[in-house]
Amino acid sequence: MHLVLHIGSAKAGSTAIQSILEKNFERLENQGVWVARSLGGVSARHLAPCFMEATQVDDFSARQGLTSLGRRQRFIEQTLDALSDELAQARRRGCSRMVISSEHLQSRLLSESSVLRCIDALSSFFEAIHMVLYLRRQDRALLSRTSEYLRGGWVAWGDQEAFTHGRAHRCATDFFDYHGLVSRWSVALDRLDKTATNRFDIRVLDERSGLRPDFADDFFTLLGIADLPTTVKNPSRPHAGLPLSAQAVLWLFNRWVSEGNRARPSVVKMREVLLDRVSLKYEGASWRPSQLDAERFYSQFEKANQQLKRRWHVSYVRPTGTDGPVYGDALFDHDFSTYPYSADRVDWRRMIRDFHEILIDMDADYSDDMAEVRGLMRQASAETRL
Repeated sequence: MHLVLHIGSAKAGSTAIQSILEKNFERLENQGVWVARSLGGVSARHLAPCFMEATQVDDFSARQGLTSLGRRQRFIEQTLDALSDELAQARRRGCSRMVISSEHLQSRLLSESSVLRCIDALSSFFEAIHMVLYLRRQDRALLSRTSEYLRGGWVAWGDQEAFTHGRAHRCATDFFDYHGLVSRWSVALDRLDKTATNRFDIRVLDERSGLRPDFADDFFTLLGIADLPTTVKNPSRPHAGLPLSAQAVLWLFNRWVSEGNRARPSVVKMREVLLDRVSLKYEGASWRPSQLDAERFYSQFEKANQQLKRRWHVSYVRPTGTDGPVYGDALFDHDFSTYPYSADRVDWRRMIRDFHEILIDMDADYSDDMAEVRGLMRQASAETRL
């Protein structure tokens, strides 16, 4: 059995690819391709936590209680046992390849040792590994994360701070260090049996002038599959960016509830209700930094990007009907024309007024949950004044 391991990167089409995999499970099985679902669904959410450093705890690990070595070890054993059982099932159904898709492998496994543990474990199940990685220019990828942060209950408007300060914090620097990312996974793959047909495809998204390449079509072409329905190849975008005003209202909610309460059931429920309402109420584009700030943020990664392109072979995924990119030593284009001259601004006075009006409506429809949320807001406000 051969493994196709799609490791992201995050904000580079992973959700769309996973949506297509899920909707075409039987069609792919008929072509000898099994989509792994035992690892926490089609996004394989359980896989990355198995190999993270012992001191590293993300949201998923915290929710699962994986804060002790004993519990984490049991989780690892259960996860790999589930993969083994699913692999046996795939073989019985006549499949010769399995697809595992998880952008969390890129975003969570930030050390060489964690990647080595992952590849060593997977290589014990498969005869060969074909890794696929999509890369998006760092400023575009960061910008796509704003709505994701807010949907998750975070207060920090992370990309605003990173863009305007011109430097990403250490976590973001690791996240967007594509040279380090490719190096970690290449080293791990090189340690495997040299006689096996292991392969690493590095695909760079060409998004000049705001054009969007068909990365999903590219992924299934790599798998040798070209007959998926067009309507499924272009699914709706559940993680699409929110309008600027919707982002602002959601930020106010997260700020006044406080990050420490973001996972409370009542807060999660009311945030989802709020998200539905602002998505219907507001239209328009998401927040954008100034052109200068976007260029400044991207520039901190440019040297490492050039090293990546010189050291490894990369292929470009282009929008239909466009010519091949000519970037010289650069990994990405240098087109920043889609950004405004000045960063988008929020009318906070209007947003606060809208926010209170929406909360009043929610009070009427969800009185019990909103009573708890209002209490958390008063508590957070008191603590802030102290």
